[in-house]
Amino acid sequence: MPVALVVLGGLVGGMDVAMNANAVAVERRMRRAVMSSCHAWWSLGGLIGARLSHVVTGWGRFQGDWWSGFAVWQGGLGVPGGILLGTLVTLAVHQVAGVQ
Repeated sequence: MPVALVVLGGLVGGMDVAMNANAVAVERRMRRAVMSSCHAWWSLGGLIGARLSHVVTGWGRFQGDWWSGFAVWQGGLGVPGGILLGTLVTLAVHQVAGVQ
């Protein structure tokens, strides 16, 4: 378990560096400060994607009570969905900013 946590920490740190580098490229292209809004959108996309991943992979727990799928405070976030939607939000930011 400790090795897995070290690997996860390294990957999350690498992803954070990549997101910051991306935000700097977007700021240069747009010629205004957008770092904080980039972090906000990536975080929101990651949270929504992680919850959707959890709900989709454990659909049986939510049948009959679909509102509980929104209950993030009860736990359950799927990392793959968070990475996927966070990446899609990043691509959308690139499109809006015109960054290649």
